[in-house]
Amino acid sequence: MKRLLLTFLAWALPAAMAQPTAPQGVTFQTRIAGVPRVAAAGLLPVRLQLKNLTPAPAFAPIGYPPDFNIVVTNAQGQIVRQRLRPPTLPEGVVTNVVIAPRGPTLNPREVLTVEWTWDLRDDRGQPVRTGRYCLVGMFQSTSGPAMPGLTSAPWCVWVLRSNA
Repeated sequence: MKRLLLTFLAWALPAAMAQPTAPQGVTFQTRIAGVPRVAAAGLLPVRLQLKNLTPAPAFAPIGYPPDFNIVVTNAQGQIVRQRLRPPTLPEGVVTNVVIAPRGPTLNPREVLTVEWTWDLRDDRGQPVRTGRYCLVGMFQSTSGPAMPGLTSAPWCVWVLRSNA
């Protein structure tokens, strides 16, 4: 039995310690990190992380400083708060601006972290009600179409308000 366990460990440990490989065609992974699942009052710090999944340095065309947004939705899926609001152009104005790709180069497996603090208010400045809110973070690509891996999975938080 002891020999069987040692054989299994000799096989399993190197595989468990190996660095994960990036899915085909995906260089980066974005995630929301360090955010509690419950917020009672005050401020909610949000950390958005971008990780280079590859074993080589990778250029991240996300601007410098990084262009990122956090979108907060309520339980019905309605947007209640955005870090950056979409630009609004006067009617009839069309832009064909081309921006040169800019951004940092991340070393293999390096993680870039940006932060934003949500004051638990909506875009009108009103405190949000008690309930579940989901946050999605995204880095804005400066190289044209969105790249895979620049948007996080939703991270949901319960906001609890006292009745007082």
